[in-house]
Amino acid sequence: LWRPMWTYMITGIILMILGSLLSWFYYLLHCWNHLRIGYMLFVTVFGLILIVGNLFKFFQDYRIANMLLLMILSFSAFIPFFHVISLIGWEKNWKLAEMWNVTGLALSYVVGAQFFYFRWPESQWPGRFDLFLHGCQIFYFGLVAGSLFHANAIRKMWERQRLLGGDGACDFTDL
Repeated sequence: LWRPMWTYMITGIILMILGSLLSWFYYLLHCWNHLRIGYMLFVTVFGLILIVGNLFKFFQDYRIANMLLLMILSFSAFIPFFHVISLIGWEKNWKLAEMWNVTGLALSYVVGAQFFYFRWPESQWPGRFDLFLHGCQIFYFGLVAGSLFHANAIRKMWERQRLLGGDGACDFTDL
């Protein structure tokens, strides 16, 4: 019974990460449609490969492989971030991308994944954290915290794009 539940859990986490990356790419790259399509296609294909690999049990027996692949998928967001830096500069891109929120999102995911992988605190104190505050629950707290950071970032990016005039407005002098 645990294998199908593990598969559904990892698939759900991959879909959540994909959803957060795709919406962030959409607003970050609103001035560069070809980049937006390319990066969104890349991350979607990578996510689908991870889902298929997870469904066919390629990664299920290796907890470290799951954690690393999910972190690679999450950190693939830095590729377009640095690409946009080359186009408009560091300071404007930091504000455009809402990087304080994205940094909070990444830290929440990574810290939660570390608790999940190392099974802390239940590995340190067996039997005391069987019901509450075990590594998997802490991981989910990290996912929820990351989702809140993400929602705040996307809201601010949407408001900025709306104030700039939609998809066609690419004047970054106000940033």
